[in-house]
Amino acid sequence: MRRRKPVVLRSAALLLLTAGTVIGYAAGWHSPVRVVVALSFMLFVPGWALVELLAIRDPLHQLMLATSVSIALETAVGLILLYAGAFTITNSLAVVASLTILVIAATLVRETA
Repeated sequence: MRRRKPVVLRSAALLLLTAGTVIGYAAGWHSPVRVVVALSFMLFVPGWALVELLAIRDPLHQLMLATSVSIALETAVGLILLYAGAFTITNSLAVVASLTILVIAATLVRETA
């Protein structure tokens, strides 16, 4: 049971950053705090969610993979939406946030099973 708790806490933090970014964008909130939250989400959260799903435990590898996977995922989503003729910031954020939530849910299901 002790090994599960850190993963659940990290997943909750990732969900909180995701929700904060989406709510801040939807509300049209203009603040330096929104910038920090959004940049934290875009640079780390999607990749960190995937790192948690893959159960990589080395902190240095987690950080490197989280950043690079996040940037790669967001680039791929942007390109797919652009070629589909549906690119907007709103659509891009919705797809990335949805994928992040799905990966976090899969991680929590795996940890509780």
